[in-house]
Amino acid sequence: MEIPAESLAGVQTSVKPESRVAALATSGAPQWSQVDTVLFCALLLADFTTAFWRLGSPREMVFDENQNVQWAQAYLQGLPWAYSHHPPLPILIISLAIRIFGDRPFSWRLPSATAGVLLVGITYLLGRRMFASRLAATLAALLLVCDGLFLVNSRTALHEIFYVIFGALSYLMLFRFARDLPPRSQARTLIGMGIALGLCLGSKLLIPVVTEFLVLGFLEFMLVAKAQHSGSDLMHDSRNRRMLALRLYGSLALVGGLSVLVYEAAFLPNYWFGWWRGISDQLAYYASHYKQDINMEPTAIPTIPTGGAGRSCYGLFSTGRCWDVLSSTGTTASSGLRRF
Repeated sequence: MEIPAESLAGVQTSVKPESRVAALATSGAPQWSQVDTVLFCALLLADFTTAFWRLGSPREMVFDENQNVQWAQAYLQGLPWAYSHHPPLPILIISLAIRIFGDRPFSWRLPSATAGVLLVGITYLLGRRMFASRLAATLAALLLVCDGLFLVNSRTALHEIFYVIFGALSYLMLFRFARDLPPRSQARTLIGMGIALGLCLGSKLLIPVVTEFLVLGFLEFMLVAKAQHSGSDLMHDSRNRRMLALRLYGSLALVGGLSVLVYEAAFLPNYWFGWWRGISDQLAYYASHYKQDINMEPTAIPTIPTGGAGRSCYGLFSTGRCWDVLSSTGTTASSGLRRF
């Protein structure tokens, strides 16, 4: 028994990836209502209660707090720290909390607790955007509030909660980009995506790289699928192919360039205090930690450059090697924005 060609064509088009992207673009999230506001605030309040209840207890450092809090204290005293190969963004945030609220357990854990509460809100917004369902968003955020591992990471001064929240924010920007937005809104969404990915990279070593590749990969897929769904003849029209190539390059340059720029900005204190005098020092730092991880060698704390506070800006102003890299990534991001 032969199946009509029209039926086969209908089956094939129903599973095309570009049609799924088109459906996501047109459906979007349900219109925000008073019910959303009540659910959103209730979920935030529930997580705020669990995260901040007796946040200063125990008064002793737990897990890797011993390392992270001492690292934050070292930054406040202008002392170098080389016991961790992770990027310093979470430590800088903890340092700021200690500077404002004092050196006590509540201050150590305040940034993590705040990030946990915000992550619940982002999860609700992401659920609405992904599934176009208020129920799915509520269940996702509620399960997060009730998760024990999430609660522990929200109440301890560790790295994990920070790269998770910035990764979730980048996914939220990605699904927002999937919608049919005006060109300026698309550009702003890509800028937010690049900043979120850079903050994610600056919060943890290696693991956020997976998020970077996933977001960039799906971003390129969405652009191709949108071009195919719009009816553009990519096979025979060279102009359409050239325009698509420019959009693909522009989005990669903008998001990737911004993420690298923000990631490098997390290391500015190392240049400000003169511990690093160029990008070669940063590469040597990575290489030394890689060697120590492979050979299980002890880590030595580098000595503080002589000259005191009067010469603490040496690395920032007297060398241009690091700033050559930063300026080039910034130029790349700017070029990507113009092409997009």
